[in-house]
Amino acid sequence: MGRWHYLTLSPEAAVLDGRAFPLDPPLRAEEFAQEWATLWLAANPDPNRPDEEIRQAQKTVTAGWLEEL
Repeated sequence: MGRWHYLTLSPEAAVLDGRAFPLDPPLRAEEFAQEWATLWLAANPDPNRPDEEIRQAQKTVTAGWLEEL
């Protein structure tokens, strides 16, 4: 069985399993909202969304800052 991970996101930092990764500079509110929406779509594909949009979200998350966590 897989291990659960705990990810907390804020405009100032990402925290994975208690280890903080500060974002410098912090994200503006609209940037944070976009990053969160992309991460959500990548993790929770919506069958009503175009496949290409889902693939792009997953590619963005894989290639983005989350990869460094």
